[in-house]
Amino acid sequence: PALGHASAPLTIVEFSDFECSYCRRFHEQVMPKLKRDYIDTGLVRFVHKDLPLTFHPHALPAAAAARCAGEQSSYWKMYAALFDQQNCLGCKGVLAIAAKAELDTSKLQTCMERKSTLAQINTNRSEASLHNIRATPTFVIGPTQSDGSLDGQVIEGALPWDTFKSTIETALRNLGQS
Repeated sequence: PALGHASAPLTIVEFSDFECSYCRRFHEQVMPKLKRDYIDTGLVRFVHKDLPLTFHPHALPAAAAARCAGEQSSYWKMYAALFDQQNCLGCKGVLAIAAKAELDTSKLQTCMERKSTLAQINTNRSEASLHNIRATPTFVIGPTQSDGSLDGQVIEGALPWDTFKSTIETALRNLGQS
């Protein structure tokens, strides 16, 4: 799942876990500004990759639910709902969160149970492992590659907006975009 123009000069790839409190902090404090200032203006393409950590019991079902919400054209709506209701992943479960987000939970559950859904998530996990990414959130910030490959600066953790913005501005300057 991606936000922004495919031709944006800079791509930010997020490896994230819906049960990670630092990922939620990024979603709440940085993502709205990133979207407004860089994604919506065509400077950044933002790509989400799943990295559900094994010690977070609700992260894998949440990743599957978000992926499957994409089949209902609601990936980013579910992405936001999962982070907004992160504290309820255990008490409500992802299907209740999806119902509140007005998704068809029957279709969602069928998709979540497909082997291909887990395979997509495991592909993201393998890609993270290949790049020695083990923590969430981790971001790879670099020039947009036509083949979708990752090449850029790796940033681990939920950085404050000013630090994140400075990193983006430096990357854009290096690309002659600022």
